[in-house]
Amino acid sequence: DFRRRYPSHPLAADVPARLAAAYLELKDWGRAAMELDRVAEGLTDPAAARDARWQAAELQAKAGDRAAEQRALERYLA
Repeated sequence: DFRRRYPSHPLAADVPARLAAAYLELKDWGRAAMELDRVAEGLTDPAAARDARWQAAELQAKAGDRAAEQRALERYLA
């Protein structure tokens, strides 16, 4: 909700990483993967972005969502 309501707030940039950490803690692999993908989009370091996308794909696999895993792997390879 915060991200949607205040997209230009200085703290909005930290929301995906914080949510990913919270979802990992809750073992909500699918949501953690989606947030890690958002983290990757905001990274300027290509190696760090690839790492985040790889972790997102692994989490989608852990969640059992093969279609989402495949999409995450495609983003990783791109």
